Amino acid sequence: MIQDAVSSRSSLIGASVRRAEDRRFLTGRGRYVDDFRLDDALHIAFVRSVHAHAKVSRIDRGRLRSSAGIVGVFALDDLPELSGAWPPPPVAAVSLKAFRQSALADRVVRFVGEPIAVVVASDPYRAADGVAGVTVDYEPLEATTNPEQALGSDAPLVHPDWGTNLAASVALERGDPDTALAGADLVVTRRFPRA
Repeated sequence: MIQDAVSSRSSLIGASVRRAEDRRFLTGRGRYVDDFRLDDALHIAFVRSVHAHAKVSRIDRGRLRSSAGIVGVFALDDLPELSGAWPPPPVAAVSLKAFRQSALADRVVRFVGEPIAVVVASDPYRAADGVAGVTVDYEPLEATTNPEQALGSDAPLVHPDWGTNLAASVALERGDPDTALAGADLVVTRRFPRA
């Protein structure tokens, strides 16, 4: 059976394989997750940070609690099980600082668009309107958007307890690069600035 699978794969290499799914999408008959309607399904929308780095001093959601179609507005304090819910990605050869990202911000936002609160509503339109009805008070913190400046000793820290903004480092080496470069006909060294 394994041999059959290997043989069928090798027969695909270099062959023109026709895609089977394109016609339904090109003719408007494709179905997406949002096309499925379930009775009594709830919809969510996220209140997201407008700052790259700030303390969240207050989330005002009081007037939404009595709004028609709004089931709830929740922050991390309401859903503590979401604290540290996202583990760092396992990447081979990467030395990564121990950190678990919360699904909602924990009193400090560290990037523009970080989710702060979630609005749960009876339909997607009310959820979106609910997001617009949440007021977040911020105390902006100094931020840097330049990776080189972020590594400087005086850079504002994203995670102060780390003492640095360096989250991960990768060191890969194979063979003898010094000998390979010394014997190369042409060596090009370039520094690519951030766009």
